[in-house]
Amino acid sequence: MRMKTFSAPSMSQALKLVEEHLGKDAIILSSEENTKDKIVHVTAGLDPDFISRPVVLRSESPTKSTKVVRPAFVPPPPPVKIPDAILDTVSGWLKQHGLSTNRIVQLLQPCGLFNDPNPDAASVFSFCLGRMVRCTSFWETAHHKKPVVFLGTPGAGKTVAVAKLATQALLHDFKPILISSDVAKAGGIEQLENLTRILKLPLHIAEDPQALTQTLRHLPDTTPIVIDTQGIHAYDDLAIARFQELFPADRFGFVLVCSPQDHEEDIACLLTKLGTAYHPLGLLPTKLDTSRKWGHILQTAMGFHLPLFELGVSASVSHGLMAAHPDTIARFFQTHQGSVS
Repeated sequence: MRMKTFSAPSMSQALKLVEEHLGKDAIILSSEENTKDKIVHVTAGLDPDFISRPVVLRSESPTKSTKVVRPAFVPPPPPVKIPDAILDTVSGWLKQHGLSTNRIVQLLQPCGLFNDPNPDAASVFSFCLGRMVRCTSFWETAHHKKPVVFLGTPGAGKTVAVAKLATQALLHDFKPILISSDVAKAGGIEQLENLTRILKLPLHIAEDPQALTQTLRHLPDTTPIVIDTQGIHAYDDLAIARFQELFPADRFGFVLVCSPQDHEEDIACLLTKLGTAYHPLGLLPTKLDTSRKWGHILQTAMGFHLPLFELGVSASVSHGLMAAHPDTIARFFQTHQGSVS
């Protein structure tokens, strides 16, 4: 992957520099703002494997029929035998981050297809992760589809995640519609109102099914709609029943919001009680900067076959999200070692 850091007075200007120099296929790997000089630094990468290449060549004369030239088949390089020391290193990272032995074995299954002649632990981990867990963007999944409900336990970071995604959308010149139904948590709506006021986005409030239906009836169906909700525990059957009443599965899409403190077993219990109709579109991890262990995040994504959306890596609303990419996650596992449990 070819990486480069761009600096500009604002995030939007930095993103434009990324697109100008690396194109629309560039992946944002990290961002930070220098508090002294107010300069935003964005590190982006470009993976040639992800860039689409034209395979159709047209004849010089427009009057002649188009000739399709297909590239010659080039067999892929044969798999490389990965040294045991490298596999032990990757296994050690995963164990230190809390992954179970079964998940480690499952995650490393694709290593038999690895064909880089110069393997190292980070590239092997990235290769396997990219084939076991899909990394994508929330907006690619949610745009122009059903309203998307953020689902998660109390304190998982749903409200701030909604604000971060809204900020991200504004940086890309489109405005989502935000709705809050979190009337139970003290200050829940006020928190999102304060954030949306800064972003100059209206916030719609829906306290019950009737209010939600009425609100949605007057909103355009061509604009992404994101809904913040009250957190629910896996063992609070009353809260789960209220959630199902407010958000019928056939009318909404769902995104699971998890922090490293959410245990896979509790999330499994919650999703089981909600039912298969509530299977999430993907997993948005939050508060990753507050923990040295990401194991439960990967185990949840793998256990429920969930794509990973943007990574919540800081409390900053303006640049607290990082693109989910196997290389990024591999570097974190390499540099942030938890204690063996």
